[in-house]
Amino acid sequence: MAPLTIHGNLFEPDAGRAASAAQATNFIIVQTRTALTPADKVSLEHLGAAYQREIAENTYLFRYDPTDLTILGALPFVKFVDIYHPHLKLSSAFEHMGIPRSATSTGEHGHTAGSSQAIVASAPAASPMAPIWIAISLHNDAKETMTDIANQLVQSGVISMETTRIISPIRMDTKAAPADVHKIAALDSVSLINPYGKKSNKLNISRTLLTDNVYSPDMSTGYTGEGQVVAVGDSGFDKGSTVDLHPGFQAGSVLDITNVFGPAEPLDDTDGHGTHVCGCITLSATSSNMAGGRRIRGTAPGAKLVVIRNEDAAGDVWGTTMAPDFLQAPYLGAHAPRVFSDSFNADWPGHPEPYDNEAGDIDEFTYTYQDALVCLCAGNEGKPGATTQIGQETAAKNLTVVGSCDTTRPNTSDAYDPAKPTDNDHYVVDVDSNRGPTMEGRFKPDLVAPGVAILSALSRNAADSHKFGVSADNTLMFKSGTSVATPTVAGCAAVIREALVKRPTHPVPAPPGALVKALLINGAVPLNPSAVVPNNDSGFGRVNVSGSLAHLEIPDPPAQPKGGFFSGTIAAGATVTAVNIKVPPPETVSLTGDGVPHRLRVTLVWYDVRGSATENKLYLKVKKTGGTAAESVCGNKDISIADGSAQTPDLVNTVQRVDWVDIPAGDYAADVTCTATAPVGVSAAFHVAWYLF
Repeated sequence: MAPLTIHGNLFEPDAGRAASAAQATNFIIVQTRTALTPADKVSLEHLGAAYQREIAENTYLFRYDPTDLTILGALPFVKFVDIYHPHLKLSSAFEHMGIPRSATSTGEHGHTAGSSQAIVASAPAASPMAPIWIAISLHNDAKETMTDIANQLVQSGVISMETTRIISPIRMDTKAAPADVHKIAALDSVSLINPYGKKSNKLNISRTLLTDNVYSPDMSTGYTGEGQVVAVGDSGFDKGSTVDLHPGFQAGSVLDITNVFGPAEPLDDTDGHGTHVCGCITLSATSSNMAGGRRIRGTAPGAKLVVIRNEDAAGDVWGTTMAPDFLQAPYLGAHAPRVFSDSFNADWPGHPEPYDNEAGDIDEFTYTYQDALVCLCAGNEGKPGATTQIGQETAAKNLTVVGSCDTTRPNTSDAYDPAKPTDNDHYVVDVDSNRGPTMEGRFKPDLVAPGVAILSALSRNAADSHKFGVSADNTLMFKSGTSVATPTVAGCAAVIREALVKRPTHPVPAPPGALVKALLINGAVPLNPSAVVPNNDSGFGRVNVSGSLAHLEIPDPPAQPKGGFFSGTIAAGATVTAVNIKVPPPETVSLTGDGVPHRLRVTLVWYDVRGSATENKLYLKVKKTGGTAAESVCGNKDISIADGSAQTPDLVNTVQRVDWVDIPAGDYAADVTCTATAPVGVSAAFHVAWYLF
């Protein structure tokens, strides 16, 4: 049998070594010959197997209270059945830290040597490594709650309640000795354990080409993010006051500042990173010393900010968790932000890292609160030819992961040089921007934005190191990296939300986050016209808010619009036509008489449930009405390839785009098809944006 990857671990199914009974565990792995169907789930449920989640291709986790596994293996659609071995609960990140994934030696097929039915209860010899932060999650149908598990581990001396935080009934963060992680994995209720990587702000650490002032949308649209609230998780804000504001911020633009470590911790920004990031969104300043006296604005100068400092007084970020600290608390708070920008994530350790518990928290949050849009930086450990640098929490399916592209500011190496000619680097991905795909095979990043030596606010409680250029205005500074590209996209999202809310006809009072993301993706500009899009360098391209807003234009007099959007729900086994589009003949260029063909772009986005695999399996197909199979193309596929791959659905990515260049005249339909939903029987929400160029 072909090997599987579960939580980054290679696992080779072997029926000859599989357990025949589940006497010491209630959780099992079932691999099917083809994708599991609703009818297959019913057959398994009748035998006592309750579906949990997909963990690898055609491989699923079930709760199974009976002990006999042979009756499940006898089902005609089942290929392999085994218990859920404890070592599979450990993220592969532990091995890279020198912590073996099994408490004893492992056999050649990935099973613990000895009886494959035994739950590993012993631990390796005591490790000299200091205790580490770990994230633990339980199965959805676990017999115990996380409080029960925490109490067991405290009583056995594995963890201390002083360094333990119960986040939800199925999630906990704690500190444990590396030698004890196997004891935790041996608990049957535990589903996944991963170590926390150290988090840091994502400034560019090597390449420092300089750009012009903060990238901003076309303000002729009149949209500035007014009425929108953006939450920023970073190193604090300026002097820590919502009243005594930095001069580049308008009065009342900062609604609240908190610290995730508690009210006794500082709120100000002594690093300078957080204030700069906030300025990329809402800065509205005029400087006689910089930019020739022009106004310097963030991408959403009319929006309001909620700032969450994620460092304690010593600058430590250990023990913070993105979903409860940065997402859920402000979302449910008085100011109710719906766009979130976070420029802190785990440092890339130099090897691929799988989807982890924090990624699960983020997916669970966004699936629960569908009007939220979360932007997270890709990181700056990139290098030419590097791949699979996006993982851990950044592998969350519902995130908008932002990379960095270069810009046009004249420069010499890493310093602004006005004597140099203007460059054209804004069509090039910054070499330091982390690349995808994720270990789960998803395209990342989603978008890129200018992120090289961006000019924004300097905290009055921080010093400027001039690492990224010298500002002639002591209230402003330059910084680089995906850290500053991310708030650029968050500000653009706030502008799109405002436009949806204020749309003169058919307004959207509470825009879904996936709809905003679909508009961002469909309006993005490919960096290289000849490159395959999406790709794992620049995703779907450079953010272009004017292009995204064009989808919302209402023609006058009424005519077929050039673009639009559709939101709907879909059940498993169904197909929904999101939009019918009439493509006219090529437009004639008067000077030459030549015909210019059209280009159709359609994007599908939906939010998925917690878990490394895509559970709500949707796919996009654009097809010519009455046409042949070759006159159709699925999302993320290339219509110019004639081997049939263009018509093969993508069942992995929750963001899918068709970009049909030189599309022939005719009638077309953009169809969304669903092959499975989770939870079973619950329709999945989806959102489509389209534009005819």
